Amino acid sequence: IGAPLIGLAHDGDRVDAAVVELSSFQLDTIRTFRPHVAALLNITPDHLDRYDDMEAYARSKARIFENQRTGDTAIFNGADSRIGSITDRIPAGATRRTFRSDGGAADAVTHYPRLAIQGTDGDELSFDLSGVKLAGRHNLENLAAAALAALHAGATPSGIQAAIDGFRGLGHRLTHVAEIDGVRFYDDSKATNVDAAARALESFDSPILLIMGGRTKGGGFKSLADAVGKRVKGLFLMGEAAGMLKADLGDRVPTRTAADMDDAVRAAFKAAGPGDVVLLSPACASFDRYDSYAQRGEDFCRCVSELKPSGDR
Repeated sequence: IGAPLIGLAHDGDRVDAAVVELSSFQLDTIRTFRPHVAALLNITPDHLDRYDDMEAYARSKARIFENQRTGDTAIFNGADSRIGSITDRIPAGATRRTFRSDGGAADAVTHYPRLAIQGTDGDELSFDLSGVKLAGRHNLENLAAAALAALHAGATPSGIQAAIDGFRGLGHRLTHVAEIDGVRFYDDSKATNVDAAARALESFDSPILLIMGGRTKGGGFKSLADAVGKRVKGLFLMGEAAGMLKADLGDRVPTRTAADMDDAVRAAFKAAGPGDVVLLSPACASFDRYDSYAQRGEDFCRCVSELKPSGDR
């Protein structure tokens, strides 16, 4: 996200802090990389077309902590069992800080509409979440991790509260696109794995018309079956993974295979009623038909923009 980190080294610019997103692919090749503050949000099945198994993937993710020393901070999800299995890889000198949203004990705990954090000097800080513009419990967890990281990087509580109130989210992450005939459309093209799609489904109480598909990363989709059965009104499948998705999920809800994005959007709109949600949350990579998840999301938005109230139903 943003400018490549190598550009900072190349240009020699002086900055107070660099906020960097690292993939497991990048962590596989580090040698001396040492973040002053490192955060690991979760470990869920992903990239199993690259790694031998989940244990290997978890070991790769854990490398973000391996070069930390005294004075550095390791932040992680205290409710994630897979992270719990690799915390022995955090060096002894690093300060450990946890977050969670399930009511358990942690250094940062979300009880909407409040976020409570144990400050760096031991005092308890409280933040107001009522102005948060992001949908889903997972985004409250992300916010807790970001607030912890910011505190340890030197941010002030008032600065963190201002960020909470002002941040509108990034594109293609449960982004509201439009409302047509009472049907709401959401672009979650960034959901390129099964867990991300599951989190998106948890974010809505309304019936969902779900558009999924693309290039699978391995591991299958059966873990989504219960969530699809409970929350999804209709399933619209596209791309290389359509057959696997139908085999894993097609017995839970009415399912249709779409020729392309336009076909999927129109079919979902036709099947939707007032109050329903049409959600693009693919659970797959985009590279079978698109250059990136962003291009896929933009195509979804274009297709939605071409729908006509009542006329296409």
